[in-house]
Amino acid sequence: LFAAAMSSIDSGVNSISAVISRDFLERGQTQPIPPRTQLQRIRILSLVIGAIVILLATQVAQVPGTLLEVTTKTTNLLAGPIFGLFILAIFTQKADAFGAWIGTIYGCAIALSIAFWDVITGDAPISFMWIIPPSLICQILIGLGLSGLQLTSPIKRAGAAMAALTPLILALFFVLNLFRDNPM
Repeated sequence: LFAAAMSSIDSGVNSISAVISRDFLERGQTQPIPPRTQLQRIRILSLVIGAIVILLATQVAQVPGTLLEVTTKTTNLLAGPIFGLFILAIFTQKADAFGAWIGTIYGCAIALSIAFWDVITGDAPISFMWIIPPSLICQILIGLGLSGLQLTSPIKRAGAAMAALTPLILALFFVLNLFRDNPM
């Protein structure tokens, strides 16, 4: 059982390290990176990601609920936004990277707020089964809406990003202010 868990964690950490290295760190470089440097970079990334996974795993006990609720909450936090990205990429021709990014940020924020509604507000929790549908719908609508603006200049994109993210930032400040006034 322990070997199976280690194998799953190992493959996840290695795949995340490879994706980060290939898609983020190597993108846009004009010269090829030597294999030895790539291997060293992936090993360092694996170490950092493994440490993050261990730190996050120590905090899972803080999430209220049964084992099913906790695993579904943590899995669905990113499952809806990732599914939304696939829908925007595969089924729409209108979506662009700008709209997809902003929509994904909103989708993650909605998923977090639903998953931890009881912690944030002190009210009764919302069922973990409701994490994906609202976050997915919101992400697709915002992604398509902002993609339809056809913003070409970086200044217009920055302005639209600030206008789109302002309600989310204000909601975050509101929630943080609630915690400051009403510590739990």
